[in-house]
Amino acid sequence: MAGISLLVAGITNWSLTNRQLVSDVVRAALAALPGHSILLAISGLVLITASYLLHLAKRRRSFDPEAPLKVMPWWSVVLASAFVITATWLTINWLLAVAALPANSSPIEQAKLRIDAIKAGLSVGAGTGGAVALALAMRRQWLHERTQAHQERVAVATQHDATERRITESYTKAVDNLGHEKASVRLGALYALERLAQSDEAHRQTIVNVICAYLRMPHALSSREPEQEGESASDAQALKLSAELGERDVRITAQRILSNHLRPSRPDGYWPSIRIDLQHATLVKFDFQGCAVASANFGGAIFIDTARFSGSSFDERCSFRECEFRGYVKFENVQFNADARFERVKFTRGATFIGTRFSGGTKFDSASFGATCYFGDVIFGGACYFSEAEFEGEARFGQAEFHREASFGGCKFHGETRFGSVRFYLASNFSSATFNGDARFGSVRFAGKAKFLDAVFYKDCRFGESIFLDSARFDRATFHQLAAFGGAAFHSTLSIITANFHEEPRFADARVSRKVHGGRLPQGWCISDTEDRHGLRLLVPCQAMDETSQEDDASLDREIAQEVVPPTKDQISRVEHADSVD
Repeated sequence: MAGISLLVAGITNWSLTNRQLVSDVVRAALAALPGHSILLAISGLVLITASYLLHLAKRRRSFDPEAPLKVMPWWSVVLASAFVITATWLTINWLLAVAALPANSSPIEQAKLRIDAIKAGLSVGAGTGGAVALALAMRRQWLHERTQAHQERVAVATQHDATERRITESYTKAVDNLGHEKASVRLGALYALERLAQSDEAHRQTIVNVICAYLRMPHALSSREPEQEGESASDAQALKLSAELGERDVRITAQRILSNHLRPSRPDGYWPSIRIDLQHATLVKFDFQGCAVASANFGGAIFIDTARFSGSSFDERCSFRECEFRGYVKFENVQFNADARFERVKFTRGATFIGTRFSGGTKFDSASFGATCYFGDVIFGGACYFSEAEFEGEARFGQAEFHREASFGGCKFHGETRFGSVRFYLASNFSSATFNGDARFGSVRFAGKAKFLDAVFYKDCRFGESIFLDSARFDRATFHQLAAFGGAAFHSTLSIITANFHEEPRFADARVSRKVHGGRLPQGWCISDTEDRHGLRLLVPCQAMDETSQEDDASLDREIAQEVVPPTKDQISRVEHADSVD
């Protein structure tokens, strides 16, 4: 039907000049179609075309709602009117031509057909006009929707501006109050900042930076001069003490605000992915237990009283360089997912790192431990450096694991040192280390090279049941008291000939591999000939081997003496008589 409709519409313009030919074509069309199908097809085609054009225009505009609106030109109305009039006129003329085809019809019938043709043509004109009106209505609706969307965007922008203005005013006022001389006003400012950060996620990092900046500032005491105001010395001291206590409360509150919102255990108040910068801050009773942050920088900070970091986690690099812990510090079960820096840190009252995991590199170079420190069950996933560190109290590393290189070169251990059951998966270096207390390395597994070059042991040193899978070097090491290697196993080379033993070393049940040359052993110790299932040989005192050798020689002489029996006198006389007869 649509194809035939297009065909008819195409020949309408020249139908008046070629009526006979048109009559033949129209007769064929009328034979194939009902009476008003052509009119309906033309009207439908016009409506579909107009709707499709409007749809394309609206879809193009929808991609950019902020595009400038083009005003409808005046000639578009004239063009639409001309289109309606032309469509009506063409339709009426064509239908009148069709109505004049039956020549044998009566005048009344032809008049009736002309009237019907005119009505149908006017109907087509009305339909075309309705299509144009529909297009205009659609444009009006689209303009209304565009206006409404613009108003909504303006309302949202206005509300956002008002919110930002309110936040800015509150933020500015709170920051100004942080510098107030009264502690109560500073406390109110901190709580105002906390409310802002809780309600507005976009400003949390900024507010955290402000709180950290306040903690980095030195103690702000009262600037009043009591003597100039006629106050007594006691009043001046009381005023100073009150200011210090007030500032202490403000700092503890600031610390509490940070830690409370950095704990994932509080899902309603947790601030994720926060970075804190507390370099050179003075922190009082710092409680960071269970907190999780993206990164933290505590370089040069001073921690007064006990500091707690147990259960916390640091996703990125964490720095405690040159910090001073004046109280006890707890780093139990802490997760360092990147590098951790503790160079030149002062642990005045001791520290515990039990169960902590260092996934990245760890540096404790030149750190000072004023009391007992605990590194039991710690896993060092990256390279670990304790070079030039000093341990005033006991140093306990029991069951720790070093998965990369471990360096304790130049360390000073003033108290007892315990490395029992430690695992060194790569090279370990204790060169030039000084052990003023007992050093216990029992059941340690050295999978990489172990170096104790120039190490000094002033008290007992025990390596019982330790396993050295790679080379073990004790060159120029000094052992002032007992050096016990009982049960130790050296699977590779052992260099200990230049070590200085003030007492006789003990190698009871110690075993060495074939790679160990006897000339590199301490004087008085030798390698036995028997091997165990691992290809290791026992170390025994050379004197015991000599005695064993002498006993073996005497036993062999006895066996030979038993086998060679001297002849009797009777046998000798018989032999002599036989010789005389010959």
